[in-house]
Parts: sequence; structure tokens; C-alpha cells
Amino acid sequence: MTRTKDAEKQIITAMKEHGTPNWIAYVSSSVRQLVPAQRIVELRTEHAETSANIANKTATKNDLIDTWCEQHVLEQVTLEELATIGNCSKSFVRKKTTDRPDIFRRIKRSTFEVRDPQADRQAKEVTQ
Repeated sequence: MTRTKDAEKQIITAMKEHGTPNWIAYVSSSVRQLVPAQRIVELRTEHAETSANIANKTATKNDLIDTWCEQHVLEQVTLEELATIGNCSKSFVRKKTTDRPDIFRRIKRSTFEVRDPQADRQAKEVTQ
């Protein structure tokens, strides 16, 4: 009985932190199997955050990383450091560095140089 309650607590925590349906990626299959399917449906309706709240968390992570980058132009940073700065996962940071090559210039594996895209554009216009 306590294993089921512990599994429910873990599911509730993941639902609150990551929202629906993303919570499932953060709870192992062995834990999910301890809780009956009907109870998981009940937990989703009781404890899951709305998509808007989760979007706000993503925006906050992006804002933290963007603000740090604006203050640390031309510094080298690793994925782990960015994950700590943004209070997020390495996969989130990896996606951000891939999506924003204007800010993150790859130096070597998992290490990037922070760039200022506006200054880079202005310098390119001056040289042309």
C-alpha cells in the first residue's frame, strides 16, 4: 500500500511541475504501473497544471538564460552551466543552443561562446 501512495506522490509532483501530458516523461514506467489507470485519470484532473502555466515556466527559463547571455557576451559556457543558470534540463538548453545559433556559437562539444546578434549584424554591415 505504501508503494502505491509513494508512486501517487511522485506522479502528483511530476504533474504539478511539468503539466499534462509532459509529466509522463518524468515518471518511470515501473512507478506508473503501481497506480491504477483510473486513479491516474483522477490525479490528472485534481493536480495537473494548465498548459498556460507550463508555458510560463518555459518563458521564465528562456528569460533567465537570455538575460544571463546579454550580460556575459563573448564568454564561454557549457550546457551544464546554462542548465544551472536557467534552472532547467540539459535537453532544454541543447534545444535552445540549436535554435539560436546567432547567440550560441559552438566551440566544441557542449561548449559555446555567447554572442551578441545585434553587434554581429552591425559589424557585418560595416564591413560590407
